[in-house]
Amino acid sequence: YDETFFFFSSEKGFANALIKALEIDPELAKIRDKYSRTFLYDAAEKGLSNVLIKALEAGPSLAKMKDYRGYTFLHYVTEEGLSDVLIKALEVDPSLAKVQDDFGWTFLHDAAWKGLPDVLIKALEVNPDLAKVQGNNGVTFLHLAAKEDLPNVLIKALEINPELLTIKTKEGQLVLDLARERASERDCKADFSEFFEFVDPMHQKEVQESVQNARNFLNERKSQMLGEDRR
Repeated sequence: YDETFFFFSSEKGFANALIKALEIDPELAKIRDKYSRTFLYDAAEKGLSNVLIKALEAGPSLAKMKDYRGYTFLHYVTEEGLSDVLIKALEVDPSLAKVQDDFGWTFLHDAAWKGLPDVLIKALEVNPDLAKVQGNNGVTFLHLAAKEDLPNVLIKALEINPELLTIKTKEGQLVLDLARERASERDCKADFSEFFEFVDPMHQKEVQESVQNARNFLNERKSQMLGEDRR
């Protein structure tokens, strides 16, 4: 395996040359270096969003290729905070958000870790089942969203399917447990106030049998939330 001049073009930020290569033959973006990376990884590190969006349009399968650590170029994209590329990936092929690295993380796990709520909300809108993908430790991106103080993401999950909040990590932790724990640790209850305000009315509504387990869980937490998070 060796680097082609496209790798050097990525390092130098020559976006036009890379876009032209993708237009001529997307297969050029499958050539790997000794670390099993393609030039799209370097393009991600350089923040070349237009190149990466072109790659997604030319062939979504390019975003399923993994390097020696199991990362796709979308994992690198997330590290650079390129939300526009990630949203494009979700629009082109939502299944790209199910590709897991060696730790079981998808790029949505990374997006939660990086604090990119717009990407996570888009994922929930496109396919709520993406929030069921668990890492090796059982963590979903919603668990990480709770840890990273992203209440709007949790509210969206509640609106779409409350069952998403009942998934447990291997340590038995639920999303709401982590949300309340984080709020207490960081003294950021005000940030979560909208989330907890949203939870309470959910108890009062008649619900379908398919989400009854989630409702039961929320009811058990209701008194604690009212006592601790609405003072």
